[in-house]
Amino acid sequence: MAKAPRPGAGRSPGPLAFHLRVRDESWIVPPPGFLPIREKIAVRMGTGLPYEAFIKSGEGTIGEDSLVVIWWLGRRAAGEPNLSFDQAVAQ
Repeated sequence: MAKAPRPGAGRSPGPLAFHLRVRDESWIVPPPGFLPIREKIAVRMGTGLPYEAFIKSGEGTIGEDSLVVIWWLGRRAAGEPNLSFDQAVAQ
């Protein structure tokens, strides 16, 4: 029996993905159109705001809170899927 690839496997996060590097670790977080709904819900539950509120910027810059959200989502995508926002903020 042939095995079909996992949906979304190999799909590029696109050119607007966030690449965040802290010390010797790096994470990639996809733009809103590529972020799984589960992660969008986690952001809303953890922060009270939608993911898009943290990445939209009228002046081309983002705030420290946005960096924490991006870092948190990157860690979740890189193997810590149960990491809560509160745990990430505490670190």
